[in-house]
Amino acid sequence: MLAIKSTLRRSAAIALFLVSAAATAQQLPEFTNFRSGDRVKYFLKNNIKSESFEYQINEVDGSARKGTVVRGGRSTEFLTSKNGYLEKEFCFVQLHVCSWSPAIKLFDETMKVGDQWTGSSDIQTEDASVIEVLEHKVERFEKIKIKLGEFSTFKINASGSVKATMLKGGEVYKGSLKMTYWVGVVNKRLLILKWEYSNDFRQKFYQELESVQIADN
Repeated sequence: MLAIKSTLRRSAAIALFLVSAAATAQQLPEFTNFRSGDRVKYFLKNNIKSESFEYQINEVDGSARKGTVVRGGRSTEFLTSKNGYLEKEFCFVQLHVCSWSPAIKLFDETMKVGDQWTGSSDIQTEDASVIEVLEHKVERFEKIKIKLGEFSTFKINASGSVKATMLKGGEVYKGSLKMTYWVGVVNKRLLILKWEYSNDFRQKFYQELESVQIADN
């Protein structure tokens, strides 16, 4: 009987160790909030062309950020209510300015595998009013390779519906979209490293992180 109890205790200890080790293995490196002067550059390929674009952060309040994004010869203000929540910048698939109300949640700083959330946003673009409803899930923790290197990430899948009403003419277009993106840490900043997107309107893009430049201040 003592031998059985001892074996059970050892088994329980091993199981606890394995669970703890797995949890530790699924942790991202340490990161800190973005700071004023930080710059983030991405490569993007869509239906039409490939290009690089850059975010410059001008103001930081906690993890909320405000700055400028330059893309395709145009620039606009971008806003995030906090890291992982997008409020205003260029639209995902067009070089139009978009604003999300409420801000769309793409990730947060406490995410873990299995987390799920549903978000509904009214999106105003330069030529349409859009209602978007998306279901997100943190699918798994995995290492990915991009041109910048190899990084540990959380893989997040999202899919849902989109309804666009054109501002001129009032035509209505309905469809669905899906996207997969990988969130990790580069230069102590938590951000999206890779992003794949497609919808029923034959619009799609691939986006990959090119650099993260940390301000000296």
